[in-house]
Amino acid sequence: MGETARNRMAALLALCVAPLLIGASFASPIFRVFVYAPVQEGSPLRTVGLQYDEGFIRMALLNASDKPIAKVAIAAVEVAPPGCGAEPRTRIHVGGSVEALDIPPHGTVMTPPRGNTPRIAAPVLIANAQRLKAASLHVQIVVMEVDFEDGTKWKSQKQLPATPFDSSLADADAGKCPDASAVAEALSLTDGVRFDRGVERPSTGDKDEPGSTPRLFFYCNIEGSKAVCPSP
Repeated sequence: MGETARNRMAALLALCVAPLLIGASFASPIFRVFVYAPVQEGSPLRTVGLQYDEGFIRMALLNASDKPIAKVAIAAVEVAPPGCGAEPRTRIHVGGSVEALDIPPHGTVMTPPRGNTPRIAAPVLIANAQRLKAASLHVQIVVMEVDFEDGTKWKSQKQLPATPFDSSLADADAGKCPDASAVAEALSLTDGVRFDRGVERPSTGDKDEPGSTPRLFFYCNIEGSKAVCPSP
């Protein structure tokens, strides 16, 4: 092959490779969220499913008791999984207020998408991840109080836990944060959330196995000053 042919081949190769390099250089950092609803021994109310809807995480709640429920208090424990934050066990608690929600005996209801109802908002998760300096967020939903229509109550034996309710679930998410420092830095510079149908829809593990822990996974692209999450 002559010198001219070699030069042409090198130029052609450069043209082919350049777009790939440019695309890789400008790939958006990805912030990941892992949500679980671990079983709580003794609780008359169980979360049996999770759903991402209208920018909120909604819960399918089962009343396992023989009495109708009038109000419930749901909270979320959030941590940066090991290897995905400045302090892996740092936690922030959201929710916890008692809200009206009628659930008949042995009935299941989905928390409503609007109003003062138990739910977790995606923008709140983003804001809390910024405080945690987290490249991914592990969330566990727990039942704090159940008020029955007859005036009796059930309360969790402990206050919001200092560590995740089921630490084995958090440990299983250790290191699930590629390019952790770059993602945390990009997330720290955002000033809000935008929703886009182009972002992959959340996935759930609710029906993978009978009796398995309900779970929901989704991610948000960090694009400039916005965290771009799945469209509601």
